[in-house]
Amino acid sequence: MRLSIAIVALLAASADAETGNVLVWADATLYPDPSASGPSVRVATLDLGRDKDVGYVFPMKVVGEKGEFLEVEPTADVECAWWRMVKPDGLDTMRLFVKRTDLAPVLAKPFKATHKDGTSIALQIGVPVLAGKVAFNRGIVPVAIPEASLGVAYAPHKIAAVAKPGKKKFLLDEATEVTLGNATFPLGPWVAPAAKPQKQRMLVSIAARCMTAVVSAPKDRVHAGVSINQAVEGKSAPARPATSSGADYLPAGTKMTSEAGEHVVGTLAVDRIVVKPKSGARACADFVITRDDPFVDVPHTVDTPQPQRTLKLCAPADAVKTK
Repeated sequence: MRLSIAIVALLAASADAETGNVLVWADATLYPDPSASGPSVRVATLDLGRDKDVGYVFPMKVVGEKGEFLEVEPTADVECAWWRMVKPDGLDTMRLFVKRTDLAPVLAKPFKATHKDGTSIALQIGVPVLAGKVAFNRGIVPVAIPEASLGVAYAPHKIAAVAKPGKKKFLLDEATEVTLGNATFPLGPWVAPAAKPQKQRMLVSIAARCMTAVVSAPKDRVHAGVSINQAVEGKSAPARPATSSGADYLPAGTKMTSEAGEHVVGTLAVDRIVVKPKSGARACADFVITRDDPFVDVPHTVDTPQPQRTLKLCAPADAVKTK
């Protein structure tokens, strides 16, 4: 109950969400028009719920607002998240609406904390934060962040790649009880670039996208010169351009809306084959929304079935050309 109240209060207080970037929950419902009663799409589901699936978000750029909805489009980069929503092949961009209540709380100011035991944490703007928790890849790390540092929008900034460990590596065992200040929590397995002895414990350095920390672990749970597979950046699947090899098609440059709405979701970047509708109707085509997943070592949600990720976009019948 306290979590729900806190999130509602945070969203209500953030009147400046119409600018900058926001983090949209991976299981959020997206709409081609600013109406919850119309068509919608959803990219993924969260098995454990938002409270436990911290970090399952898409960074989106805010381009407008209307009542309870924000108009958003995918960012060019994954920012401080793990994923990026990808516009469908054949569209120059994709502008959809999301309810403000489907925005994740985000760090709007940089945060650092250093503790007497040698542990520390540093977080950049754009990191998702929920109920005093942040996600270091698979690890959920509790951290006390002032409410004044949180918001629902943030200023985009250049993100440095996570430095890869050098030749000397340290392995933190699976599910090791580590400490960060007064907090104790399980973490690991984790390959760290550095570990420094401190009495009967080890100060282990960890890093993920937009965040670094030094945690304290029992000495017998840290091993030098051992490694496991770490994150590797993959390449997105190449775009498959549409063709106009059929008799009827919508030409590149056609503005696409929902079946009944007027909001332009995107403009065709290439010709799109369609079935010519009856006079007065709209010519429609299906576009599947996917996600770019460049970091293979982070946990995954379950993709929703393709029909739920399919966006049906249309144009007036008189926009159809015959080749």
